[in-house]
Amino acid sequence: MEFRTGLIFAVLIFLFVDSVFADNDFNLDASLKWINKTVLERDWSGSNDEISYTILALSANAYNVEEGINELTSKRSGDGSWNNDVYDTSLAILALHRNNKNVESSVNWLMQQQIKAQNQGRWLVQIRTDQLGSCGLSLSDSEPVSFNVNSTGASCDLDQNGDGWGSWIDLESCAGFNLDYYEEVLVNCNNLGNSDISLLYNTGNNYYIMDDKQNTNRATLIVQNAYFGDYDKTAYASWVLSEIGKQNQVYTTSYLRSNARRDNIVDRSILYMITNDKVYSDWLIRKQSNFTGSWDGNIFNTAFAILALGKNSPSGTKGIQWIKGEQNTNNRSSSFGSWNSDLRDTSFTVWSVFSSGSVINRPGNETRPFNETRPSNTTTPSSNICGNDIRETGEDCDARYSESGTKIRGDDDRCGPAERCRSPDQANECTCQSVLQEDKPCSSDTECDETEEFCDLDNNVCVKKECTSDSQCNPGEICNLELFRCEIEDDSQFECTIDDNCNPGEECLSNKCEAIEGWCDNDNNCDEGFECDTSVNRCFEKKSSFPWWIITIVVLAIAGGVLFFALKKRGSPKKFESKPVLDKREKPIMRPAFKMDQYSSQNSTEKRDMYDERIESELDQSIKRAKELLGKK
Repeated sequence: MEFRTGLIFAVLIFLFVDSVFADNDFNLDASLKWINKTVLERDWSGSNDEISYTILALSANAYNVEEGINELTSKRSGDGSWNNDVYDTSLAILALHRNNKNVESSVNWLMQQQIKAQNQGRWLVQIRTDQLGSCGLSLSDSEPVSFNVNSTGASCDLDQNGDGWGSWIDLESCAGFNLDYYEEVLVNCNNLGNSDISLLYNTGNNYYIMDDKQNTNRATLIVQNAYFGDYDKTAYASWVLSEIGKQNQVYTTSYLRSNARRDNIVDRSILYMITNDKVYSDWLIRKQSNFTGSWDGNIFNTAFAILALGKNSPSGTKGIQWIKGEQNTNNRSSSFGSWNSDLRDTSFTVWSVFSSGSVINRPGNETRPFNETRPSNTTTPSSNICGNDIRETGEDCDARYSESGTKIRGDDDRCGPAERCRSPDQANECTCQSVLQEDKPCSSDTECDETEEFCDLDNNVCVKKECTSDSQCNPGEICNLELFRCEIEDDSQFECTIDDNCNPGEECLSNKCEAIEGWCDNDNNCDEGFECDTSVNRCFEKKSSFPWWIITIVVLAIAGGVLFFALKKRGSPKKFESKPVLDKREKPIMRPAFKMDQYSSQNSTEKRDMYDERIESELDQSIKRAKELLGKK
């Protein structure tokens, strides 16, 4: 009995160690099956964002989602909305639009929710000139309001010091305009001559250049002052409307820029996707953890940042490795293939990071695959050649562009804002490639697009100009025409106007750069026993990285081995039989102590063979029983 128990114990130890060191590679198929199984068990019930992201993830990977689409559309109200909610409606529009469903009434409802942002900043016009004259400002339906202009500003007493002059013209307090969420401001400086005319948006100490016209005496400046009720609703609605081609009818940029929440990854990701402004991609790259490659150690945030920057960008590639490592790869778990056992996180991650649009045949009825019907958002294959402007099986995209980067024709819908469709060397497929990787070599400015770029001779690559004149910089800054970037003036009263003017670890408070308490960018900034997590720029206590779990397994394995050999050495258990009681009349028969003959030797050998066979049989049964208890792989 003890021998059998020891064998079972040893087998259990072996199987446990084997399961610990089992293949833990990323498994996309497991993620898709978990998503599909989860929504089928729920009959496609759940929150709107869960269902919308699930439809996006499964449909992009050739799963039949008609049941989910029917469930989602059944919740749509007569006015085209979902729950009269901007967030729910936005994501539902995205899911249905990607599956070629009619969303016209829903888009119309969503557009009607765009209203003027209340209690926000000031809209200012700046006219930079070395002349003396006047300019007239008007809206498309109003009479012009005239202002005197000289090299120091205009006749609008913004600082209320009584001199009647200021650096800018306030469109509401000075010009008297009642601005709606979208306005066209006409500026006529015929009596002044050519000038640089800019539209600025000001909140607190921050100034944003929203429109800019150079060396002209007439300009039409566009005021965009809309939002959708709060920041999250505005961000998601703006992103989705941009995704479906309605970006020219969305006027929320100033609100989103000026109200972006501190250290919020999704806010900056959406801003980058709808503006393509490098300041936001740079911010995201700085916020990525050097330790893990994640953003905030959060699956959803990291997937959103990768969606914005592009999965083939250096940051995207690093982030994907972290995401893969966070997947549940325990194939005995009910959440095998998921992230956080969360339907929203898992579906969004699969759609935004791992979906390429290729047709995948899934075996088994439980997965409800497309066996005969191609997904509606996949292009019919032709010659399967990269460069024919048709996205085919195995391709992320297939498109061509003008020299300025504008798409001429083809399909690059699956590429992020910071990506373009490229053909890898010697590869018969098209992939989305980060624009951030496309450095153009140069040795002089003439080899770059001189209107927008200059040659960085330190690195011999073309770099985009941040500015070409002082009017493109914030107040208190001038444009360095050697480096084409905005810098604080030496004699400026402002040390900073925004946080980006300050050094890392500082923030702009009342136009002065102040140190951020507890900030770090490397381990040297932290006390002994602490290390710096650069994803949040904060010091945390070091955690031991020694693999104690391996030591535990080794000790258990050794203990099991020792027990096994100890039991084996003891041999088979002795059998004790009661001695017969002799009849008093019966005399004992005396026999020799040893009797060596051929028969007894042969009989002993047969007994040993039978015993070995029995041991082997018991061992096989023990292993089989242990596997049944643990579950076969």
